Amino acid sequence: MLSIALGFFLGLFIIVSLPSTTPYSVVNEGSSGLSTLYVSLNAKLLYSLNKLSDFDGENTLLISARIKPVGEFEQLINFTKNGGTIVTYGSMEHVVDFLRELGIHTNFKGYVRDAVFNVGSLNTVVVNATHIEVVFENPYTLDGDFSDVNIVAWSSLFSHVDVNGNNFYDLDEPIGSFPLGVEIALGKGEIIVLFTERLLENSLLIHNLDFIKTLARGKTVVVDQSEIVLYPIEVLRAQLAVQRDPVNAYVVISLIALLSVVAYFVIRK
Repeated sequence: MLSIALGFFLGLFIIVSLPSTTPYSVVNEGSSGLSTLYVSLNAKLLYSLNKLSDFDGENTLLISARIKPVGEFEQLINFTKNGGTIVTYGSMEHVVDFLRELGIHTNFKGYVRDAVFNVGSLNTVVVNATHIEVVFENPYTLDGDFSDVNIVAWSSLFSHVDVNGNNFYDLDEPIGSFPLGVEIALGKGEIIVLFTERLLENSLLIHNLDFIKTLARGKTVVVDQSEIVLYPIEVLRAQLAVQRDPVNAYVVISLIALLSVVAYFVIRK
């Protein structure tokens, strides 16, 4: 029994020590992670949207990058009405569902590529945002009625919609400037929805840090990690990373293992 317990905790120690590859995770130091954002803005982490009410809306910026649609949407609405600011982006499924919850019905039109205004590849697009340029990776545009909201991001006149997904421009594909983000005023706050899969990840933050710092000026930055709750190992990594000291993180794991062994012998007696 003891050997099984020791084997379990040794395996846990090894797994937790491995680099994270979970998209939008603050402990993922790869291109798809938010580790640099987390450290640069001294952000707080939110593991459940039900806890959003613990923050003062008027002094809080929530960053929510997601793959799956939001479940606790009412919490986001209340937060915004109380003066909160939300920046959200991610998968097309998430963004379309998010807009639908706000009463804006849209359909996926296609990924936007730009042969002129890009950073190294057609899918890493330089985007015109209000008063600033930002870089989107894998942006997409949507068909819908945006007459009642503010369009705050759009592609250049040289961009096109890659309808057939071949990553090149074909003569029958739309070309021109396309909406890539909207701002919705709600109560005393606002929600900024951006149509891109990547924006603030480690691979892009060098281009977009000024953009998010402008929005966060004087506010507490909170990073939504409610989606990673589906991955227990990732949650453990994140909890340990909060200490911002890798030595202490491993000490914590070691203490858990040691206490478990002690508990085992106590129970046996």
